[in-house]
Amino acid sequence: MDTQKACGSCGEPIIWLKTLSGKWMPVDVTDEAEHRLEAGQPFEAGRADLISHFATCPNAEAHRRS
Repeated sequence: MDTQKACGSCGEPIIWLKTLSGKWMPVDVTDEAEHRLEAGQPFEAGRADLISHFATCPNAEAHRRS
């Protein structure tokens, strides 16, 4: 599966990574994110070296669940 995509709202490149709890989270494309993707290992949410795209997307509010 190709997990590198573009954000449907802002168009920035993102990678979908699985958290330790099994949920998928969009992450900004960085060298660390690409390395974790290749390793295929879930990651712990809240890591400083992986940036959730929800934190940087200018349109994040449109995707939040109520």
